[in-house]
Parts: sequence; C-alpha cells; structure tokens
Amino acid sequence: MKTNILILFVFVAGFIKAQTNYLIEYDKLTDRVTYYRQTWVHGEQLEEEVKSIRLEQNDIVSVYATNVNTFVFDATMLMTGIESPDNSGSPVAMILSGFSGFGGPALQLLTGLASHPPSPVMETRGDAAEEVAIRKKYAAIVSDMHSNLLSITKAYSEYEKNVKVKYDKTLTQDEIGTKLQALLDQSESVDVEAVYENLVSQRELLEELKNSEELSFDDPIWEDISNIEQKLDEFEWSYVNEEGELRNADLTKDLIDVENADFAVYHTFRAKSLQEYDGAYASNEFMLVFKEMKGEDPERYPIDYVKRISVPVKQPNVPYWSLGVNAIMPIGGVLDYSVTEIVGDYMMDIPDSLSITENSTGSVLMSLGTSLSFDIPTEKAITPSVHLGAAISGINKSQENWNLNLLLGGGMSFRQFPYVSLNAGFSFTQMRVLKDEYVADRPFVKPESISYDDYSSLFKKTFKPGIYFGIGIRL
Repeated sequence: MKTNILILFVFVAGFIKAQTNYLIEYDKLTDRVTYYRQTWVHGEQLEEEVKSIRLEQNDIVSVYATNVNTFVFDATMLMTGIESPDNSGSPVAMILSGFSGFGGPALQLLTGLASHPPSPVMETRGDAAEEVAIRKKYAAIVSDMHSNLLSITKAYSEYEKNVKVKYDKTLTQDEIGTKLQALLDQSESVDVEAVYENLVSQRELLEELKNSEELSFDDPIWEDISNIEQKLDEFEWSYVNEEGELRNADLTKDLIDVENADFAVYHTFRAKSLQEYDGAYASNEFMLVFKEMKGEDPERYPIDYVKRISVPVKQPNVPYWSLGVNAIMPIGGVLDYSVTEIVGDYMMDIPDSLSITENSTGSVLMSLGTSLSFDIPTEKAITPSVHLGAAISGINKSQENWNLNLLLGGGMSFRQFPYVSLNAGFSFTQMRVLKDEYVADRPFVKPESISYDDYSSLFKKTFKPGIYFGIGIRL
C-alpha cells in the first residue's frame, strides 16, 4: 500500500509546476517595452526579465505603464481577442474646466487691474467740503480693494505659471516634485484666504457707503467704482466656486498630490490563443490609449498617443517540410573507378584479366533534397531545430554519380524570420564501391559474368557515413 502511494505521489508531482504569469512594462517617456516572467514558488512571486514572451490560452498578462503623468493623461488599456475587467475609470479626478494647469485667467485679470488703477481724488474749485470728504471715503475703499485684488490676482497668476510643471508630459514624477519644491521655495507666500476675506468686507463697506453717502451721478469716481466691482466679479467667476470657496493657489498641495500619485497605470488581462468559434489567434494585441484630460466630457478627451504592443501566441509545435541545399562530405572522400581490360593468350591458356584503379574526385558532394523539420521551442532570438530528410547528391558530378542520401541533423534560424535556417549534421550517402572479392590496383581474372563493357557486376551500392552542412528553406 505504501509503495502504491509513493508511486502515485511521484506521478502527480511530475505534472505539478509553479504558476507562471507575465508582466509587460511600458515606459511612456522612453517608449521602452520590457517583458517579465512571474513565477510563484512556495508562496513567493519571483520575477525574471525575458527578451520576449509567447502566450497560451488563459495566461495571466499584466500590463504596467510607468512614467504616465496621471494629472494629464486618462489612460485606457485594451486587448484584442482577450477578455479583461471593466475599466474602473480615470485614475485621478477630472481637472476642472474653468481652471487647470494648462493656463488660467489670472494673467489677463492682472493686466486689467494694473492698467486701470484708481484715480486720485481731485478737488475742484466750488466743491463743498462734505462732498470732498465723501469722495475720499469712496476712494479709500476702492484703493484698498484694488490693492487687495491686485495682490490676490498676482498670487494666482504666479501659481498658474508654476503649477504647469505638475502637468509636464516629459518629466518623471521625481523631476516634477523637485521642480515644484524649488518653485515653492522661491515663491512669495500670500494668504489668499485672508486677502479674499478683506475684499468681501470692503465690498460690503462700499455697498453700505453707497446706501448712506450719495455722490453726484457725474462724479468721476463712479468709473473707478464700476471698474473695481467688475474686476472683483471676474475674479470670483474664475476662482470662487458655488459654495464660496477659493480654488487652490498653494503649490504645497500640488507637491503633496505629486508625491502621493502613482504615475503609473496597471491592468490585468487573460490571454486567449483560440478564437471563439474556430481557428487560433496569431497574436494578442495590447492597445494603450493616452487621452489628454481637457474639458468635462471624458468621451471627448483628445487622444495624445497610442501605443500598440503585439505579443505572439504560442502555436502548436508541429513538424514542417523544408527544402535544403547541402554540401555532403563522406568519410574518405568521393571515389571513382576506372576498369582496364587485359587481353589473355588462348594458346598459352592465359585468361583475360581486369585491373581496377581508384581515383579521388574530391571530398564534397552537392545535394538537393527535402527534410521533415521540427523546431525546439525557445524564447531566445535563435530557434534550434531537428531535421530528418533525404537528398540526391552528386548534382555537381556526372549523372552516374547521383546517389541517395539520408540526413540527420540540426539547424538554427532567427525567431523573427524562421523561413531560412543553417543546417548541419550526419549524412549516409549511397555510393558505388568495389565488391569485397575484388581488389583495386591488382589484376585479376575477368569474371565470366561480365559481357562486353558492362562492369556493373563488379560494384555494389552501400551507404557511407559522413557529415553535411547547408541552407534550409521552410516550405
């Protein structure tokens, strides 16, 4: 019983192997693709870089895109002929259309404020002292509002200029963080919340003054009042949300966002080698679509870049036929024979005799033939193969020297171009040799079986070992 259990254990163990997954890593900045084989051994996942991969049915393939600025790109990964989980959406929240790192209205508003400062209060002859005092109250409030609005708008303008680094498409996460930190160290600190609270208070004071202290309708200060109210409305339209909250103007928050971001997109797929109804896939196509997040509708994001990664499917490893041109070198070289007949003397009872001379005609025979070939699976650039075939040799000799050859050897071809291979191995060449009962270079009595000039009965066909090398063409 114990013996049977041991045999069963050994049998089952022979079929158990560690689970193997694949990882495709794509660096968007360098456009470099790297392949890894992931193997689970004793609960630990081991990762090995390989030059390429070939997929089989239900292989697990993870695609990992690095150096992807997820503050700019909405990345989608698709795979032709492969089932994948539903995309959970953009890895980051959508950038608000009114204000983004691609530019804001602060610069234009700042230009308008700088080009239209409040006019100083001018007294003209005939003005009453009370009217001048009221005008100065208005001017003071307008001047303070202009100063605060100029300060807060300048802060937003500097922020909009600096935060563009966060949305740079050509920098890594570390490079963006380093630049943001440098800009943060150089920038002047402005408490935009406090400045905006002062603006709100000053606008309320202005409204109270307008309700309590009247100015003549043609007073020049009305132009300054109208201008500052318009600029404040423009500011609030651009930088204050419906809840009355200011939008961010602090690079510190953006620096924290960058440090906590992944700058990577990751999806897992299940490979298929067989089509749903019939046939097999030649490859699985991975499509990485990078959209630039502009506007409010993700469906209308403009496509910035598309990367296609094609991974071949492992096909059934079946034999195939190949045509070969080979140089065959039999051991001992290639021999030819010349037969000389020596006439005897009937009266003296001396029979006719023959003399056979061996002549070397070279060491190489060219052959043309076909072979049954079988590739040995490998992920390397060079694919080894085994060949068993037959060929006609001596095509560079006279036709009487054409003979059958049996070939057994191996070959090498490029995996990316498997149609031509370099082959070499052992050959067994059918050659004409002198029968054992006859000796070369020594006269012997002419056998009675020979008539006229037909000396074929003196020779026999035998297979002679040798080596060969040549080129094979896959059919």
